This record gives sequence, structure tokens and C-alpha cells, in this order.
Amino acid sequence: GLGDVYKRQEFYSKFYSAEQLFSDLAVIFPEDEMIKGNLLTATSYTTEVKEYRGPIEVICVRSLIVDTDVAFSDRYHAGDTGLYLTTYEFEKILENLYARDYVLVDPENLIESSDPTFLLERNLKVPKGKKPLVVVIENLQYGCAGYSCGTCRRLVLNDENQVCGEYVNAAGDTIVSRTAESIGILDTFVEKHPDFTYDGAKGIISVSGYEACFGYVVAADEIDDRNAALSSANLPLINPTNDDIDFNRDRVTEIVNVLKDNGWQFASCTYSYIEDCRNTEKADLIADTNKWVDQIGSLFGEVHMLVYPNGNYIYGTDERAVY
Repeated sequence: GLGDVYKRQEFYSKFYSAEQLFSDLAVIFPEDEMIKGNLLTATSYTTEVKEYRGPIEVICVRSLIVDTDVAFSDRYHAGDTGLYLTTYEFEKILENLYARDYVLVDPENLIESSDPTFLLERNLKVPKGKKPLVVVIENLQYGCAGYSCGTCRRLVLNDENQVCGEYVNAAGDTIVSRTAESIGILDTFVEKHPDFTYDGAKGIISVSGYEACFGYVVAADEIDDRNAALSSANLPLINPTNDDIDFNRDRVTEIVNVLKDNGWQFASCTYSYIEDCRNTEKADLIADTNKWVDQIGSLFGEVHMLVYPNGNYIYGTDERAVY
């Protein structure tokens, strides 16, 4: 019923959409007390919205360093930690952005996609006094190279069905924590500051397919790459069966569904995380894209976005960009 609809809206924190929904319903059912109550609740979380003209800032982060003992102690022969922020740094960045009146927006609200040939710019609206922000978590595959940097090894769901990071600390203990990764940190921050999101928007999670997805081997094609990385890290090799891979795909799908329910969106960052798409032949891009759609995209449903690795995007007039 309508109560269930509203619960879903509240779960997504889509208060602006809920306000519109119950405003429309109130016209049809002006005496319905439940509709009136839901409308009042929704409007208590919304403010005046205005058209925004100006730059739209994008912040892009990778996996976070959760264990600084592993990352920064010479004993552990840490990897290239310069690629990563710590969990503490990411929390401070969010606090600073919130204090400066930024608000998370859905990037798909920036374009009109009804035309099958062209994307048209759409005038973005945000709450009055706010500035739009898009957060991208890039290449969340959890390759073995990041293990020595004190990052998580995979995503998991806890008993409350919340997305958490799992890592192995310096003592060798396996730790599961919601605030071990940027997803849980941002979710928690929005719970404390619901006005940091416009209509429930969170961020974009871009994924490749090389070696793993969310830390899980989800295709037979990944096994050789994963074992090569495990060997380089002096870790035991794996030999998953088809049933193991199907189980991993189911686990990733469960995580994806929870993320979708919490306002997260997804993008490709190419299957093999192509270092420089600008200097890659079209045939190679096509082969890579087909692998991504088949092995990775099939886990995420409809995906509309591509995050070029290292920001090396191809200009729109280039035939590769058209593809």
C-alpha cells in the first residue's frame, strides 16, 4: 500500500521524490490522513530548490587505507600507499565538504537521455544555498596489490545487512567494519547529516573485472590473473570450481542490491582497467567492453556510466568515444 511506498522512499532518503508523490496523491485523496501525514514528514526534510548554474565538483577516491600499521610500517614492506587516502582523511574530507555547503547529486540528473542518439544537458536543481558534488569510488575490485597498503580485501554484509569492508590487520586477524571503507563511511555520514544528499543520492562505484569484483572471483577468466597476483604477494593460490564462482556471483549480487537500495550507482572503469584509453585501439576497447558487459555488467543490471581510468577520457567526437 501507500505506507509501503513511503517506507521505501524514506529508506532511500528520497524525501524530495516522496514530497512530489504525496503532493500529487493529496490532490486526488484530499481527506486521506495517511497521505497528509506522509506529506508532512517528507516536507520536514526538504527545502526550497533552485536551478544551479556553475561548476559541478567531482571527487574520486580509491579503496581506503584502514590499517595504518600495515600501510606505513617498513616491517610489512608496504606498497604504493600514495594512491590511497586513509579512512580518517576521507571522513575529514566529508566534514569539510559538508561545512562548505556541498550536496551529493545524482549525475544522471545532469542529462536528458530520452533521445537514443544524443545526450542533452539538463538544468540541475539543488537545494537553495547548496553546491552540487559527485563522489566516485574508482575501481573497487580489491586486487591483491592493495593488501600491503592496509586496504580492505573485499566487501561483505554484516548482520544488519549493511555493506562493510573486511581486512586483515597487522596481527593477522580478520576484521569486518562498516567504517573500514568509503561506502559505509559515506552512508553513516548521510545518516547523521541527511541534508548532505539531494533526494537520496550517494556516489558512483566504478568496477573493473581484472582479477576480482568487490574482492570475489566472479568469472573463470579472472582465475589466472588472481593467482598471478596472489603469487606476487606470497599468498596461497586458488582453484575455484564453477559452483564456487556461482556462489561468489550471488554474494556480489546481494551486495549490489543493498547498495542500490541505499542510493549508490555503478559504472564501468573498463574490464582490464586500461591505463590510457586515449592510446588504445578501438578493437581492443570493444573486446574489453564486451568482456566487462558479459562478466561484470551482468551482476549490476543496467549501467549507464563509464569512468575512464586515471581520467584519460576520449573526446566525444572520436569514434571510440562514440562507441
